[in-house]
Amino acid sequence: MNKTTSNLLSVLATAVIVSPFAASFLNRSEAPAPAPAVRSPQPAPVRVVTDPVAWFQAIRPRCTPADVTLSTDLNRPPKGVQGTGYEAACFALAHRIPKARAILLGLPEDDRIRGASIVYDVAEDLATRGKHDMAGPLMELVLEFWPNHYLALYEAGSARFASGDLAGAQNYLTRFLEVNEGNEDLVANAQRMIGDYAER
Repeated sequence: MNKTTSNLLSVLATAVIVSPFAASFLNRSEAPAPAPAVRSPQPAPVRVVTDPVAWFQAIRPRCTPADVTLSTDLNRPPKGVQGTGYEAACFALAHRIPKARAILLGLPEDDRIRGASIVYDVAEDLATRGKHDMAGPLMELVLEFWPNHYLALYEAGSARFASGDLAGAQNYLTRFLEVNEGNEDLVANAQRMIGDYAER
């Protein structure tokens, strides 16, 4: 092997050894590729519901302490007395009675009983299904706007009685007996509950 060939082989060997390091260095010196832009998902459009009953049926599962405020903010009830009454009922179901009261008070004075009647309908549905403990607070709210609603008085008294608040039950049931419109079965039940309180 002559000197020229030996020198050439030496150069090639050095190139083979150095080339991985050179490639690594070159790769490190390149700027990293920019991350692809990620677009935020567009919020789903809020579907406007104009029928108050349909609005309440759709939102009722979210009439809970955790969800009611955001749900009603994003899905506003239809305008008018019915929509306002159902909004108040939703807050009342979520145990937000002061807020429900404020919603009803936002109605013109002549319309407040009509709004309260919507809350009564929701409460009566609960009572019919045996959920008197849930119906009671709604009935008491109704009575703030419609004090002589004899069925609301009976249901409010029954709920208080079931909860063990016999004095509160007597207050509502005594008023019920004063304004009752002839339902003898309810009269007998009210008298029995008042009698239980008197005996204690």
